[in-house]
Amino acid sequence: MEQKKEKQRSAKKKELSEIKGWFKGRKKKELQEEIDDMASQIRNMKDYLPKIVQKVGYRSIQEFLKDFKTAKSEHSQYQKAIAQWQQETVKEPEPQPHGVRAKLAANRKKIEQEQKNTQRTRSQNQDRGVR
Repeated sequence: MEQKKEKQRSAKKKELSEIKGWFKGRKKKELQEEIDDMASQIRNMKDYLPKIVQKVGYRSIQEFLKDFKTAKSEHSQYQKAIAQWQQETVKEPEPQPHGVRAKLAANRKKIEQEQKNTQRTRSQNQDRGVR
């Protein structure tokens, strides 16, 4: 925000320097007043900035910036770790069979595996009852 005001002020100063002539006094005066207002706003912003960080609990802006940079680097390391973990854990999707016969064969395999699993659980349940 402060930088934006600085840019606006410098643009107004440039505009003021480009105004020439005897009959441009009113325009010069208005621009000078705008520049002065912007300068006071910028000064107020700069004075208020340390108060903001002091309200949060920091002694100075430098202390806040130090903690901010540390937090920012830790956050980027965390994001990199997440991206690496996702790359390692993401499974490649199994290729889908094309055609009716391939789909039928894949479905048969699934059904056979499910039947084997259900038979194992039934036999395990029966064995537990015998003991």
